[in-house]
Amino acid sequence: MDKVRIFVNDDLPGLEETIKKIFPKSEWRLRVLHAVRDSLNKVRKGDWQGVAERLQTV
Repeated sequence: MDKVRIFVNDDLPGLEETIKKIFPKSEWRLRVLHAVRDSLNKVRKGDWQGVAERLQTV
């Protein structure tokens, strides 16, 4: 079980903490879709288009 190196998933409450307990050497990554949505939630609605276009290049 200790060979899992990375987890990519949704930002479900408690999931990251549980994974870190079981697989302490693994990395945690948020799905790109959710990372983009989280970023856009911090931007004024009028700026969404420009920010979304820039995020596509990442």
